[in-house]
Amino acid sequence: MAGRRRHIPAAERIVSEEVERFWEWYRGLVVVPVLKELRDQMEGLRAAELERALRRLRHLNPDDRAQLEQFSHTLLNKFLHEPTIALKEAARAGRGYGLLEALKRLFGLEQRAFTARRPLTGAPSTGPLCPAASHKEAP
Repeated sequence: MAGRRRHIPAAERIVSEEVERFWEWYRGLVVVPVLKELRDQMEGLRAAELERALRRLRHLNPDDRAQLEQFSHTLLNKFLHEPTIALKEAARAGRGYGLLEALKRLFGLEQRAFTARRPLTGAPSTGPLCPAASHKEAP
């Protein structure tokens, strides 16, 4: 029995680390609907502009048209990569609210489900973006 008791602190540390990893993952989920909406909006713009360009470039053969479409997909992915990573990392760290609201404002995104969960006043590091805050011990 004494042998097992000496392993308790290590087991508690492992559980604590895994709980923190879970809350980081959970905080990151809140940005997914907004990122999906942004990607969908940008994809719609990309497709519309590509179609418009291809109407003016009727002389292109099918291979060239496919290359142009691939180029536009790749360019869109490159444009969205860094903002996506930054927003996910900020959300996991409990700092995503300000960036999320800025993104929604800048790109005209409306995620009523998200804003209903969080007041538009100050952004303390508690609540849906930082559920782990209620589980941490005071210093």
